[in-house]
Amino acid sequence: AEAGIRDPLWSRGLGDVYKRQRYLRNYLNSKFGNVVGDIIEWAPWVWRIELNEEKFIAAKYQPLALETRDVVSDVLVVEREVLEFLFDRACFVPRWLDCDKKTGFAFYEWVGDDTLDDYAQTDLSKTINIIPSVIESFRSIDKNLNKAVGKFESRVITNGRKSDLLSAWKIVTERAKWGAKALCRHLGIINPANNILSGLDDVCTGLSQREPRIGSSDFNARNIIVNRQRGPHFIEFAKLNWDWTDRRLVQYTTSMGSREKKGSMKVLLSKNNTDDISSVAALDAHQVVFLLNGAAALCSALDKGEKSFVKYFQRAEFYSLQRRLIMFAKALSEPISLDAKLCEIRSVFNIEKKEYIDE
Repeated sequence: AEAGIRDPLWSRGLGDVYKRQRYLRNYLNSKFGNVVGDIIEWAPWVWRIELNEEKFIAAKYQPLALETRDVVSDVLVVEREVLEFLFDRACFVPRWLDCDKKTGFAFYEWVGDDTLDDYAQTDLSKTINIIPSVIESFRSIDKNLNKAVGKFESRVITNGRKSDLLSAWKIVTERAKWGAKALCRHLGIINPANNILSGLDDVCTGLSQREPRIGSSDFNARNIIVNRQRGPHFIEFAKLNWDWTDRRLVQYTTSMGSREKKGSMKVLLSKNNTDDISSVAALDAHQVVFLLNGAAALCSALDKGEKSFVKYFQRAEFYSLQRRLIMFAKALSEPISLDAKLCEIRSVFNIEKKEYIDE
């Protein structure tokens, strides 16, 4: 049952499923031609709509549209500007089509049915094979956006400045250290020595001194669409912030299986597909910090006796908490660079629990 208090579309007069479909059909008929197929809700607040000649459009409701209207970080204006800019430079992003500022809906070219997150859960080996293409597409987007920093830096969201990043990073650093100790405690591993925790401090300090770059603030594997004919496409550019390129890439390429009942974490970066990246040690370091922060969230929930992990891992239903912890340890034990300090940190989590791991 739909609850108006949870669904902002109710306040737009579109809370009812049939009202939404009628609105989308009427709007698109007036703009793009006849809607001939079903209007399918593909993901929360995202619909796939078939037009004449087997063309598909994506409709997305943007809940921040009214809140940010006419300010510099107006999400509809920002996404239109970014997508048109990147599309004109042959980056793999969807073509922007239109928006309705009255309702907060945006409309794009439909670029594929599967996210990288979904694809990794169904065929890991094929997903690993396309990671070089994902990296290439990401590099092109990053390069082009940062050639035009002057055009986009004023569009950065509240709390998305460089100073905000550094403030938040202090919390990330402490959480990573706590996560290392908590993961060891839950798995019965000898607590990491002080030099390991000190090493983590040094790693995080080094990462904080790298120059951040402008880009999407919403970087995860659900925002990459696997298009087998045209290559991986990146979506979600309504909000921009300053962050580190290597951190974005790590999180874009970690599948959490958030739409699968038995979803499992799949770390898609490895030595085999990152050997041509000059900053591979920074990439390796960001992966360690990200995984330790994820482990911290899970261990914290376990410590509190939580039965549901929706708060921490979206809507996935992980059927073995011990298996999940083992997966974090396994991912942490596999370095992607030869950096001595990172290898030493990762070696702490090198345990043999193959029976818990879904290969």
